[in-house]
Amino acid sequence: MTNENLDLRQRKFWGWGFASEVTDAVASDAILHALHDRLDLPIQDFGPGPTISEIELKSPRVPIPASLAAICSDMTWDRAEHTYGKNLRDYVRGFERL
Repeated sequence: MTNENLDLRQRKFWGWGFASEVTDAVASDAILHALHDRLDLPIQDFGPGPTISEIELKSPRVPIPASLAAICSDMTWDRAEHTYGKNLRDYVRGFERL
């Protein structure tokens, strides 16, 4: 892969896609109905997705070693992106701000 093929936009810290891409109400409604139909989950309105200022994470337990500082981050956004993962349970936890 060459650098020309890399997409350098910031990814969402929860859910899928890029931070600049917001799911509108119609798409959210379709997702909720699909989950209900396929998994028999109750439909509930989660409201808007979380903002990074609503996320509270515990302080890192281990400082980043100097040898890894160039490729590691302890920034809230980066830590939240790994904390919330990209699976359904993590996606719901993000909506619930847990």
